[in-house]
Amino acid sequence: MDRSILNGLPARTAPVSLRFEACRDGCCRQTFEIAPAPSPSLAMTSPYSLGTNVFYCELDAAVIFLDVGADTYSRLTPDQAAWFREIRSAEDPARLDRNARRFVRHLLTKGLLIPAVSTGGPLEGTQRQQARSSLMDTMLADPPSASPGQCVQFAYAVLAAGFLERTGSFARVLSRARRWKRTTRKQGPVPDARVHLLTRIFDNLSPYMLTRHDACRFRSLALLRFLSLSGVSADWVFGVRLSPFGAHCWVEYGDLILNDHADNTAEYKPIMIV
Repeated sequence: MDRSILNGLPARTAPVSLRFEACRDGCCRQTFEIAPAPSPSLAMTSPYSLGTNVFYCELDAAVIFLDVGADTYSRLTPDQAAWFREIRSAEDPARLDRNARRFVRHLLTKGLLIPAVSTGGPLEGTQRQQARSSLMDTMLADPPSASPGQCVQFAYAVLAAGFLERTGSFARVLSRARRWKRTTRKQGPVPDARVHLLTRIFDNLSPYMLTRHDACRFRSLALLRFLSLSGVSADWVFGVRLSPFGAHCWVEYGDLILNDHADNTAEYKPIMIV
């Protein structure tokens, strides 16, 4: 990733601070962090769309992008955020002010934005109601026993997740996860009680092949695969927070968090849902 998406813009508009840092639990590789700006409303249409595998959200007036292809998060400066909101609200690029026009060219060059197909649509950020309850907060003292077949499925899920993480890009990992979900959706809905049982079995078996030091991304991917082997199509949620910047991910089924505590995920605003 370039050290700034502002290369070529006037020096007076350059970010005040620039740093790269590791994210919590390995959910992102690097981050471009600066300060936030206020938010206006969305327009009906836009001449631009988000790039392939690009997502964004607004958190405490900040605008944060996730570029899956580059495996990076970037937080816009106040000036950048204001220009982006102008770009997002504009129906005619010719009516953008000079700095916004220059900034949109850089966003297009970086692939964060692309020209909208046909009439386009609003540049909407990720919107998701945050789940407020967690299965982990109600785990039973006596976990259920796993059948031999479930033990095999658990081992396979962990090995498959490990192989993907070692050999595939972030984009490839997400593509495979989406394929699992498409396959399981065809099998129809699964009772909540069944999902809860499978998740508890996964948690009970985890000490045999996983450690507390395994990244949230790897553990969530393994759980997603384990559930998919039993026909469960769960959601893989990625979130970000500010001050300090951090990224995290977890698995949800409906409005229930499966593999993290609700008070922990509450710190993060969803930016991408698989």
